[in-house]
Amino acid sequence: MLWTPAGGLQVLGTAFGYEASQAYGVSDGGSVVVGDLMRRLPGGYWDTAAFRWTPLGGMERLPDMGGRSSARAVSADGRIIGGSVVVGGMQRAAIWRDGVLHNLHDELSRELGLGEVLVEVTAVSRNGRFVAGMGGRGLERFVFVAEVPQPPEAPQLVAIWPIEGERERAMISWAPPSGVTHYRLQSALDPGFTFGVSTLEFPAGPYNLLPVGAPMWDGG
Repeated sequence: MLWTPAGGLQVLGTAFGYEASQAYGVSDGGSVVVGDLMRRLPGGYWDTAAFRWTPLGGMERLPDMGGRSSARAVSADGRIIGGSVVVGGMQRAAIWRDGVLHNLHDELSRELGLGEVLVEVTAVSRNGRFVAGMGGRGLERFVFVAEVPQPPEAPQLVAIWPIEGERERAMISWAPPSGVTHYRLQSALDPGFTFGVSTLEFPAGPYNLLPVGAPMWDGG
């Protein structure tokens, strides 16, 4: 539920396939609410999925990595959401920037000590620049505070041209911004990046070539 001075008490509801929802964070003015969608699995266990609710968009399940997810906090403007996702059976700290998922543990892995993992984000600063949460080292637990990694400068598009004989795909080339050494590309089979998500990482060269377009389907 959400209560605001202007709108009073409002039931946020849930999403298709889920039985209940629980809110954990709200932006300034109540324009964005975040929390967990919940459903009971066989055996009595509960499955959770992170959600974002807005007055215009309603209840929206946030992208995950194929397992459970949870949203625990949000910045004042609603753009940065903090929580966790399950990756390969392991819980990892995560943020969603403008609805796009980022594995915070992976993005900050170079700053971690041997055996340290970032498990969950539980707080986001008002301006969305810093997050705090819980990490682990074996059986030990620790609290962390981290600066949210800023998105790199966008690559400069050099050229785009069609691939001969293919109507739905094209080739693009681009030059990396200064200081960029690697690229991580993500694709999905739906606009919300919740189904068929795949990731490709490769070194950044002076110029880069990549085919893009709709996935090929032969009907088999």
